Amino acid sequence: MRRVEKLLFVWLVAMLVGVSAVGAYVVVRHVTRCDRFHFHAADWRHPKGHRNEIADRLVQCHQLEGLRSDELRAQLGPPQAKVKRHPGTVRWSYGAGWGVGFPFLTYRTLEVDISARGEVVGARITESSVD
Repeated sequence: MRRVEKLLFVWLVAMLVGVSAVGAYVVVRHVTRCDRFHFHAADWRHPKGHRNEIADRLVQCHQLEGLRSDELRAQLGPPQAKVKRHPGTVRWSYGAGWGVGFPFLTYRTLEVDISARGEVVGARITESSVD
């Protein structure tokens, strides 16, 4: 019975080391990806720019949070849509381009929430399928 216990212990330690290594890889990859990302308004506005990738990085790296609404407008341009949310909160929407969803093509939208004080408090990507 001692041999089985030792094998189980070694297996458990190996699993824990593996999970820790994978977790560290994911964290380091996220941090370095965000460190390497530098947003330029010209890239967003370029007709052949990669808005999908830029929108993903803006959300993942929290690049928009804390900006004032006039700074946001200066960088991304005027929003395609404005929707009033909770009292004083407004959601601005920007087209982020087409994506490939299963099994349909999807249109991606960058949605930015702006507080009553005029500051960006959150951003997300939404997808809507096209038949």
